[in-house]
Amino acid sequence: MAPKKMFPLQFLGSLQILMNTIQQGIPEDFGSISGNTRGLLSAILAPNKKLHLHFSAENMQNPTHFSWQIELNNPQNLSHHQPTPSTFFIKTLNLISVNHLSSEAVSCMVSEFQLLENLKIIGCHGLESMSIDSDTKLLSLTIFDCPHLKSLHIRSYKLRTFLYRGKSPWSLPEFHFNLGNAMLDSRQGPAFNTFKTCDFDRVLLTIKNSEILTLCKWTFEALICPSLSSFFQFYKLKELWWIDNYSKGFYNCDALITFLKLSPSLELLFVTIDHNSYVMPNATKCYKQVSKCRGEVRNFF
Repeated sequence: MAPKKMFPLQFLGSLQILMNTIQQGIPEDFGSISGNTRGLLSAILAPNKKLHLHFSAENMQNPTHFSWQIELNNPQNLSHHQPTPSTFFIKTLNLISVNHLSSEAVSCMVSEFQLLENLKIIGCHGLESMSIDSDTKLLSLTIFDCPHLKSLHIRSYKLRTFLYRGKSPWSLPEFHFNLGNAMLDSRQGPAFNTFKTCDFDRVLLTIKNSEILTLCKWTFEALICPSLSSFFQFYKLKELWWIDNYSKGFYNCDALITFLKLSPSLELLFVTIDHNSYVMPNATKCYKQVSKCRGEVRNFF
């Protein structure tokens, strides 16, 4: 049997105070509601049913690694107890600096929020594996700046917005949900060195019908272009945010041109050239593949 996690009493007390206040439906700024000076947890209940939880950050240089599972809107779980005001109050939840000590307690609390539609997870150092399971309500998911994240599993029927910033993890969308707005800002590169094109296939299915897309040049070169068929198009894409690099003293726009030819409905283009953005080690080989793809789609325009 796995050992039980032990939570600081101050932390558990802070969560209890928070839940009691949510039940009363009082939208006020608590500041730090922890009983000690270390500031274990600060919480803000904001208008429009928003809750911001900011946990004290661990040692960012050497954090304890952990896996985290969040289960939302599960009718099976919710049928076992009577709903309370707290379960209907929160629609937007921002979680900042959750760590190995607080993750399990936060998951238990979040499972009570039956109407949660927007979830943001920011700056969780030590987080290696993330699983998010939502049967009904979740519409928007944001994950920013979790530098140790290597594996991401998403099970959601209705997700329409997914915003991600950080090293590109191994991602497994369990369902073919069609994102309207997808941001894949992985200019820091892949989270590990064994990325294969097939590992990205399910992600490609979820973003192919997006109307707004943020994408890095290296992601297109390494994970999308090699697997393209001659009939593939981002036919609904209207707004593209392209993150490019400037390598070896010159700018190569081949990948961008290829992508534009795959986007017949595009109306707006924004290009960011980041000198620190990840560059494909085998760029020469990749550019040959880009040229091949460009030739395949030439007949469509």
